[in-house]
Amino acid sequence: MLACTDRYITFIGKNSHASGNPCDGLNALNAVRIFMDAMDM
Repeated sequence: MLACTDRYITFIGKNSHASGNPCDGLNALNAVRIFMDAMDM
């Protein structure tokens, strides 16, 4: 059953919150949306 399995997910890449350099930041909401779309495939 899918609900009883453990999943370990590692996120790699660029930080989504750029407090040090706001020009290089990414939108965290877009990252979550892409992740959820990928999980549905």
